[in-house]
Amino acid sequence: HSFPTRRSSDLYTPGTAGTNALDNIAFQRLGQDSDVEVLLAPNNWTVLNPAFLIPTVMTKWDVDGKNKDAVMVDSEFAARGAVDYGYMLSDPRTPITATGASVVLDYTNTTGATAAGCSAQMHITLPPTGTTPSITGTIQHCATVGGSYTTLMTFNAATTQGAQRLTLDASFGTIQPCIKFSYVVTGTTPVFNIACAFARGIVYS
Repeated sequence: HSFPTRRSSDLYTPGTAGTNALDNIAFQRLGQDSDVEVLLAPNNWTVLNPAFLIPTVMTKWDVDGKNKDAVMVDSEFAARGAVDYGYMLSDPRTPITATGASVVLDYTNTTGATAAGCSAQMHITLPPTGTTPSITGTIQHCATVGGSYTTLMTFNAATTQGAQRLTLDASFGTIQPCIKFSYVVTGTTPVFNIACAFARGIVYS
């Protein structure tokens, strides 16, 4: 765990009617004390790949370009506490359209059960489509892969693009070795693109 600054540069894509929703969000967050939840997947978003879950503060948002050239956006996010190392439970490139669950993240042969807390992030990366779409995500745990899973943490029901972070400290007690992300989806023809990750042993809440 450390306290780095995350810098990102990428092509800038304006939104419809000459506006950009990301701009509006970014400008509102600059200099604020409330966290911007950052989820990094260095080896891509594939489920069970490593992930870093980082509560941050946005410190920079610059859009720059030249005539007839690519426009770039340069952003910086300063970590506010622990950089939690975990694993992906949901790949945003695979749309979620109905109630279901992820594959199991199995720590049986590594850490096993732990009692040092945990954290999870759920990001809806694109605006949901369909009529009145809603999703409620839950992190569940169990002693064995094929056993009966119980609720560890539950995200708030979500209907729009955005991010949530949940934490448990050591006072919670035992977190079983097998973890999965389950979700209840409602609405007519709903489509959600979700990145979800889980990490054990946090030091920042």
